[in-house]
Amino acid sequence: MKIEKLLTEAQIQARVEEMAQEISRDFPQTNKAGKPPVALILANGAIFFAADLLRKLRFETEIQVVRVASYAGTQSNGAPEIVGGISPEKFRGRNVLVIDDVLDTGHTLAKVREHLCAAGAEDVRICVLLDKPSRRVVPGQADYVGFSIDDVFVVGYGLDLDDAWRTLPYVGIVKE
Repeated sequence: MKIEKLLTEAQIQARVEEMAQEISRDFPQTNKAGKPPVALILANGAIFFAADLLRKLRFETEIQVVRVASYAGTQSNGAPEIVGGISPEKFRGRNVLVIDDVLDTGHTLAKVREHLCAAGAEDVRICVLLDKPSRRVVPGQADYVGFSIDDVFVVGYGLDLDDAWRTLPYVGIVKE
């Protein structure tokens, strides 16, 4: 298997800085009760992206992490499962910034948004490192997008193939 570089570490870090500035400028930094927003990180793929992004925001957030399982190998199973659940008491009345690695079919983020709304979140916005609009099955888009890419399977910077390649400092296309 070969990995062809798609996005360099420098490109990723520059775009993460731009996204942090954009989010800091227009995301509600407190709710009606004066509480800071909650950053909901979808693990495991978004961990590196979220860490870099959250350190660059110009406001404080509370951090929650959930695991959403939806891939077997290189294919989405179309039925994401939120492992551990989203507890309403953490999100009721709160502004939530959902941070994910890839917006692909849309199933995962639609399910997460549905759970957050059911939990009573005040405002839910989606932030993704990568968007693959050609793969969208469920209507919807992210509020903040790092890069739009073609329908290719990518690894690195947190993204994996069966738990391998996450620690690459760049994003690469898997060539089989």
